[in-house]
Amino acid sequence: MRRAHQHGAQLVQFPEGALSGYAGQAKDHFAGWNIDRTSLRQELDHTAALAGELGLWVILGTNHRLGGGHRPHNSCT
Repeated sequence: MRRAHQHGAQLVQFPEGALSGYAGQAKDHFAGWNIDRTSLRQELDHTAALAGELGLWVILGTNHRLGGGHRPHNSCT
């Protein structure tokens, strides 16, 4: 983000799963949805703070849990 800002970018887009990893069915590390949600939330907050500091728009692909036994799903934050 800092490098993009230095080169004059106003928007930075990260791909699906860039922060959390991809929660595909075949991915063993997502068995039981054992995602460290606290760390993920901290990194999302850090990313948002840095975006504000740099004056950047950021599109960040990640996943989050819906609750109620539903699998995590991908979204843009």
